[in-house]
Amino acid sequence: MTVRRARTLPTAATLATLATLATLVCLVTLATSAHAEGPSPAQVAQAEDLFQRAKALMTKKSYAQACPMLAESYTLAGGGGTLQNLAVCYEEEGKLAFAYNRFIELKGMSKKANRADRVKLAEAHIAKLEPRLSRLRLVVKKDRHFEALQIEVDGDEFGQASWDAGVVVNRGAHTITVRAPGYQTATLERSVDEGTTTTVEVPKLVAIPKPVAPKVVAPPPVAQLAELDEISGQRALRTTGFVVGGIGVVTLAAGSVFGVLTITTNSAAKNACVDNTGGSLTNPGPYNDPRLPIRQGGGCFAAQPGLAPSAALTRSNALRDDARTFANVANVLIPVGVVALGVGTYLVVRSSGGLSTPKDQKKTSAASGVEAVLAPTLGGLSLSGTFQ
Repeated sequence: MTVRRARTLPTAATLATLATLATLVCLVTLATSAHAEGPSPAQVAQAEDLFQRAKALMTKKSYAQACPMLAESYTLAGGGGTLQNLAVCYEEEGKLAFAYNRFIELKGMSKKANRADRVKLAEAHIAKLEPRLSRLRLVVKKDRHFEALQIEVDGDEFGQASWDAGVVVNRGAHTITVRAPGYQTATLERSVDEGTTTTVEVPKLVAIPKPVAPKVVAPPPVAQLAELDEISGQRALRTTGFVVGGIGVVTLAAGSVFGVLTITTNSAAKNACVDNTGGSLTNPGPYNDPRLPIRQGGGCFAAQPGLAPSAALTRSNALRDDARTFANVANVLIPVGVVALGVGTYLVVRSSGGLSTPKDQKKTSAASGVEAVLAPTLGGLSLSGTFQ
């Protein structure tokens, strides 16, 4: 025996209730979406304030101040009335390209809103502005056309269709920027008059030089390094030789000066004992009586009992002491100078090729044009040479 259950179908009232709920949900969703995408109350208030202030400025013909305020108002809470005033403001300011574009936009917006009055106004201004528009026609030759070529007019980029047809611009000066990857950016300045089309030939871009890889220099061979070290050592040896030899020359000169001082001071000591008559050395003779006065004419005599030594003897002895000091200094400086000069000369000659054998000396002399011989003597060292 089979038992069948009856199906319960929704009544008309239930279906109506469900449809009503769905409609309410859709309406709430649409309202929420519209509220989220539209301007906030603060933005609407700011847009209205800017609009009213801009209208007041337009009555005073202060279009340069009014147009930016209208543009900001339209951005915040755009409407047909704000757009219409913005287009008129640009036209009065002389920015015909901006005005033309705003009137085109106003015409489309007004058609959708069924505002035939604004459509008619926009069409009238468009017809009046078209013959007054200025354009920049950009010509790019084949050899200057790159796939990634970019051309900007006053900071706005335009494609090839705009290059050929001409970019609508306001009258006055404009900046054209041309760039492409791997090339240096070119910048041009052009001025256009009202109602004219100015043709600009895009310059050929200059490629950015590719970085040159540093040249790898192979290190010199070991033999060459050894030769360079040897040359460097010889130069250092030569410099040292000149320094030591120079010190020797200076020391010899100083010793010679002290030798001359020794001779002159010793001669002065002898002359101090000559009497004032210009005769020979005074012979004081025996003074048996110490009370006798000093003989007229002075001279050198030793102290007698009760008598002081003569002033001439005292001066002579002082000069002899000075002469001995000068002689000692000269005896030290002259040998030191001779040795230093000899060592310096040896180092200089050695740095030019060495002094190991007479054969090497001859080779060095032949190469440099200098023949030098350093030999010991009774007074020290002797240096002689032939310069070619």
